[in-house]
Amino acid sequence: MTQLVFSQKKPSSNSVPSELYRLIIERGFIFPLLTYFMFFLTEDFVNWWGLTTIVIVGLVIALIFVLGPILVVFNNRSARMQSLPVATVQVSPQEVVYNNRFGNEIVRVKDIKLVQVSLKSDGTISEILLYKGLLRSLRLQNFEDMPGLRAALIENLPMPFPWTEAKSPQFSTLQFFVFYVGGGWLWALLTGENFISSVAVGGLAAVGAYFAYTIVKHNKNASRTAKGALVVGAAVLIGYWLVGTGGLQRVVTHPCSLVNRWQNSGCLKAYPDSESLYFLPDNRLIRQAYRAIVIESVDSNRILNLFQATRLRQGGYISDSLVAADGRTAVTDDENGITIWNLADQSSTFLDKNFLHRSHIISPDGQFLAYTDRDSGVIVQTTSTMEPVFTQETEGFSEIALGQTLVAIGREEAVYFYEVRSGEETAVFSIDWSEEQDSVRLMAFSDDEQLLAFVTKQNILSILQRNGNEWQEIHRVQLDPAWQSDEALAFSADNALLAVAQDFYSTSENRGQLLIFSLADMELLRTIDLGRGLGQFGSVRVLDFSPDNTMLAVSSSSEGAVFELSLAK
Repeated sequence: MTQLVFSQKKPSSNSVPSELYRLIIERGFIFPLLTYFMFFLTEDFVNWWGLTTIVIVGLVIALIFVLGPILVVFNNRSARMQSLPVATVQVSPQEVVYNNRFGNEIVRVKDIKLVQVSLKSDGTISEILLYKGLLRSLRLQNFEDMPGLRAALIENLPMPFPWTEAKSPQFSTLQFFVFYVGGGWLWALLTGENFISSVAVGGLAAVGAYFAYTIVKHNKNASRTAKGALVVGAAVLIGYWLVGTGGLQRVVTHPCSLVNRWQNSGCLKAYPDSESLYFLPDNRLIRQAYRAIVIESVDSNRILNLFQATRLRQGGYISDSLVAADGRTAVTDDENGITIWNLADQSSTFLDKNFLHRSHIISPDGQFLAYTDRDSGVIVQTTSTMEPVFTQETEGFSEIALGQTLVAIGREEAVYFYEVRSGEETAVFSIDWSEEQDSVRLMAFSDDEQLLAFVTKQNILSILQRNGNEWQEIHRVQLDPAWQSDEALAFSADNALLAVAQDFYSTSENRGQLLIFSLADMELLRTIDLGRGLGQFGSVRVLDFSPDNTMLAVSSSSEGAVFELSLAK
């Protein structure tokens, strides 16, 4: 007769290195540490807590999850643990009794609904489960003679009896982590999204695909139809999820996806969680990211930037930020108030007030801020005190442009120029070009205040040049009327280039693009596709050329990117 009493193995007395490897890597003690760094060593948390705090907490977690396995290993090797009685299981035709030092558990044979034998990839038995109900089972594992225990159960249980025996998917912590993080990294590379969002989509999809593949591979008892149904079902669910989240559309149409980079979209670097991207005079990039203003080199690695970038940390999430063209002043608005940053020495001045609108513009020298209000008209404030220095009543919202000394206001069929300090009207430029009524939709001064570009309701792009107090039109271009051109305008620092952002809206699909003109003759040098549909780059709020005109920073209200400009002129 088959042996009816079986004993579990004693606590492992293998070598310390092998046991530590088993506990830390195979049993997953390292997983919390890896997860911590994966989710917390990100820009949001670095901007919030600071890099030093995150690294210190990480070292504490590492100490805990390395010290724990060491204590477990040496405790298992101690004489006390080796002398403790091991657990046993007794098998009889009436019942299965599991005994350990904490008590015993009895499972009557008549109550057993199913026996499941799980096999490792090499065919050895990993565990035997005796199910008494849907969520009630006795798990038998780590016994000295698992084949003998299996034989005893077969001999003593009445036949025929519900019995399954198959290889179970074996997922080590390291395999899970590699597939999870690898899937997220690949998805971030394909779509240009941030890593954490990519892990949520691509990582889980990769793990789901791996689970489906492993189950199909190891379950020999399953029919081909069942395996095929599992594969098709997993593919449909993953595909539906990716389509629903807009991920597949980003892969195909977003300008910073890997596919479009291969097709020379010009996207040099994506900033999926940054807004208000500007170039400083030294060609470094300054951008709004969560709770901080980040200053970094465009060509540096994103991970290295966590350690190398300059961070001007705020007390809360930044809702809006502005950077002067001269690179000396930045203004941020968060839930606590407005902060004026001196970028030269990184000092700041806090004002206990907030922006009334998210349509502020800053003068090139950082001395003034301007915005338009439906009730109050146009208001220009000093950045030092946020006190008004210029006000002009208008009907409704008016388009404005702000220079170092002038503010331009587009209303009715004309552009009005005012001197900020005195409030004196210095010039008026009429746009009464045709029988159809027209009005200004978008305006921008050049940094030296010698040029003004504006786009009208009829999609006419006009360039004015300053001559004393007068303004003369030097270029006029009729833009495609099917596209809306009221998003953003920007001059290059040397007044050689002009960028115009456009959107196309239709019932079937939306699109976006950037037009780069030469200001010498208004030749269209390049069109940059900003994607379409769910993969479209968000509506552009800020455009800014690099000082050497080799790059263009593009910002929407949800993401940013830097495009490389390969121009004929």
